[in-house]
Amino acid sequence: MMKRSPPDPKVFLFVCFLVVAIGGCGLALICYGWISLQKARASLDWPVADGRIVTSRFVPDSDGGRKAKIEYVYTVDEREHSSHVVMFGGLGDGGARGIHVGRYPQGKSVSVSYDPDDVTTAVLEPGVEIHATFFLGGYPLLAATLLGLGLNTIHRLFFLKAMPNLIDKAVIFLFKGKAGLAKFEKRQRDRQDSP
Repeated sequence: MMKRSPPDPKVFLFVCFLVVAIGGCGLALICYGWISLQKARASLDWPVADGRIVTSRFVPDSDGGRKAKIEYVYTVDEREHSSHVVMFGGLGDGGARGIHVGRYPQGKSVSVSYDPDDVTTAVLEPGVEIHATFFLGGYPLLAATLLGLGLNTIHRLFFLKAMPNLIDKAVIFLFKGKAGLAKFEKRQRDRQDSP
């Protein structure tokens, strides 16, 4: 039987860095979602100004489809401001969806809630938040956690030559299944029995 050599430490470190980067991206998206949720909750108490829809149409997106584009102007303290945020939580599109093009046609008068501490932050639908960023952030965070557990198991078993603990066995079972765990445990017993 051919003996396997342990993974290359440089490759191992690169994969560790990759896992941390993926987890960091997931965490950043979750933080963005949390901040958006806080803004959405706070916007329920913001003052309201009169506004008008200046753009309400579909524009091509990068995937070859189309997306909604809503822009509006509003006046606070005799100064006109503009925004595109329909609801909080959208990733760069201000939360605009196809339904909003019909709901907010060009030229329509609207009520705009604005942040009294920063009048350039405004929203058409206060209190509404899209939770997509929590899910988008949760998936990479989950993937990074599972990969991190796998890397920990590889490090313990191949580099440190340690006996597998309960977490290691759970990781082996997760990635290789019951047969893989049984095969691994047999190999560990054979290694212990050999002089």
